[in-house]
Amino acid sequence: MQKLPPPGVCEKCRPPQHFDPFCDRLARDIRNGLSIAFIESLKHRDPEYLAAESRRWLSAQPAAAYRGYIASRHRHLRRLLIRYQDSWSTDPLVQTVWLWNAGLFFEVHEILEDHWHCMTGQRRDAFKALIQAAGVYVHWQAGRRLAAESLADRAVVRLRASSRHLAPIANIDALVDRLARRDFQLLKLELARPAAGSDRQVNPLKRSP
Repeated sequence: MQKLPPPGVCEKCRPPQHFDPFCDRLARDIRNGLSIAFIESLKHRDPEYLAAESRRWLSAQPAAAYRGYIASRHRHLRRLLIRYQDSWSTDPLVQTVWLWNAGLFFEVHEILEDHWHCMTGQRRDAFKALIQAAGVYVHWQAGRRLAAESLADRAVVRLRASSRHLAPIANIDALVDRLARRDFQLLKLELARPAAGSDRQVNPLKRSP
């Protein structure tokens, strides 16, 4: 993950009415910075990474649309950080399931991309397909249906060819089917049951009865 440059606000630009990382570079940098800091907080089990990044952007005194996003995003990520940090897995596919089911599709993209760059062969293609699948929902959540459909078509081709390399995810075929039908209602991913005697990965999002 690349370190983002210090925040800056263009005084020539009209203050935005909405936070839009697809059309606004500053919004994109803020979103990316908070995402990276959240993942670093999880890795190091230290919430200060996320807190410091929020303070860094707020110190530039950006427009209200940015401040509102930073505040609400920080609260949301902080709650999830508390829930995750004591059981955070080192397996990127387990991480993917947890973040996916929390609706953090951009963070899924960030985590998988870090590993994808170092891979080769069909496993690399499988991670690329999952990155694209996460991207589908990033676009869908932003109301960008055409972009979501286009990316879904590409993700389906890759997933069908390489899904066996995503074995920890038990219902990847169901995801492929849903994307192929351009049905973007969220499908919760499921972890395959561990073999007898193996260490169990606990999903921190699944509450005990």
